[in-house]
Amino acid sequence: MNQSCSFLRNHLILPEFRASLCTLYLITSLSAVSLNVLVLYTMWRTPSLHKPSYLLLANLALSDFMYGAIGEPLIILTHFTYLKNLTAIYCSVSASAQVVGYWLGSSCLYTLTLISVDRLLAIRLKNRYRSFVTSRRIWMVTVPYWVGILAFLLALFIANVPFLVINIISSLVLSVLLTTIIVCYSMAFYTLKKLTSSVSSSSQQPDEESTNFDVSKYRRSLNTMLLVLMTTLLMYFPYFASAVTYSIKNGETVDQNSYSVISYEMLSTSELIIAMNSTVNPLLYLWRMQDIREAVKIMVKKILRRKNQSDEEEQT
Repeated sequence: MNQSCSFLRNHLILPEFRASLCTLYLITSLSAVSLNVLVLYTMWRTPSLHKPSYLLLANLALSDFMYGAIGEPLIILTHFTYLKNLTAIYCSVSASAQVVGYWLGSSCLYTLTLISVDRLLAIRLKNRYRSFVTSRRIWMVTVPYWVGILAFLLALFIANVPFLVINIISSLVLSVLLTTIIVCYSMAFYTLKKLTSSVSSSSQQPDEESTNFDVSKYRRSLNTMLLVLMTTLLMYFPYFASAVTYSIKNGETVDQNSYSVISYEMLSTSELIIAMNSTVNPLLYLWRMQDIREAVKIMVKKILRRKNQSDEEEQT
C-alpha cells in the first residue's frame, strides 16, 4: 500500500480549494442520499413498481445512494486527512475512496448496459417480454456482478497492482459496456422505426402482437433511459479528459508549478461533477417517469400526514 500511497500524495496542499471541494461534496452527498432514498423507498412501498425494469432502475438508484452515502464522505475525509498531514489515515482512506469509486462507477455503467439490453428485449419480444425477463433473472445478473467486481478491485489494491494496469483494465471493461449499449439502443430504435412504419402502412395488416404493443409508450421509455445514459456520459467525460491530461503531463511526480495546480484543480472539479450525477439521476426519474413521479407524490403526502398526526398527538 505504501507505493500506491506515495502515488496518491501529489504534494499539492491547496487548503482553500480543498475546503471548497469538501463543502460542495457535503451538499451533493446530502442531496444524493435524500433523493435516492426517496426513490428507493417509494419503489419498495409501491407494488405496481415491482417490475424487472424498475428493479434495474432501483439498482441504479442504489449505486447513486451508496456513492452519496459512502463515496463522497470518503473523498471529504481524504482531503481532511491530507490537510491535517495524517499520512497513515490518509493512505487508507484514499485507497478506500478509489475502490468505492471504481466499484460504484463500474456498477452504474453495468446497470445502464443491462437497461439498454432490457429495453431492446422489451421491444423485440413484445408480449413475450414479461415471461422472459423476470425479477429473479434480474437478481441473477446484478448481484454476482456487484459482489464480483468489489472482490476483484479489493484483490487488485491489496496486491498493490500499479494504477496503470487498473486503468487499462477499466478501459477495456468500459469499451465492452459502451459497445453493448450503443448496439442495443441502435437496434431498439431501428426496431421501433420498423414497427411504426408497419402499423401506419395501410397496405400491410399488423398482427395482433404488434397491435397490442404501445409504440409511443416504449419510445418514451427508451428516450428517457437514453437521456439518463447521455447525462451520465456527459458528466463523466470531463473526468476522463482531465485524467488523461493529468497523467500525461505530470506522471507520478507533481510539483507546485502553475500548470500542475491547474490540472489538479480541473481533475478534482471533474470528480465533483461525477458526484453530482448521483443527484441528477433521481431528478431525471421524477421529471420523465410519470408513474415514479406520482408514486413519490403519494409517498411524500403519506409521510407528511404521519408527521402531522404524530405532532398533534404530542401536543395533546
